[in-house]
Amino acid sequence: MIQKTSLLLIGLCAPVLGFASVCIPVWLSTEVTLPAPLSPTLRTAIELSSPISLLLLFLSALLLGAAERKNPLFIGFAMVLIFPLIILFELGISALSHPSFTRDLVYCCIMGCSTIAGAYLGKTSVR
Repeated sequence: MIQKTSLLLIGLCAPVLGFASVCIPVWLSTEVTLPAPLSPTLRTAIELSSPISLLLLFLSALLLGAAERKNPLFIGFAMVLIFPLIILFELGISALSHPSFTRDLVYCCIMGCSTIAGAYLGKTSVR
């Protein structure tokens, strides 16, 4: 029972933390929000990516990895899997929503590496 609750907690908290980590810099900035069918904030966060987003993702994964000490790959993928899915859904709705689709997916991979590294460091730092 504890194992299932822990996985459910990661499955619910990780995507929310990931989304917040990427979108908080956009919400705090005064830049223009790019139009998108599902999430203009997310498109703006990915298209105008900032190192602050990567740092927030890393710190969120570090905290989640230290708290749960599960497989860092699972935590990292759970935090960033929502981004390529939303990009693909937006492309299905409007093909013009992400003109630099491959660059967006590469950035999602970079975000994934950041979260996996943070989760691994969090898991190994607390023993």
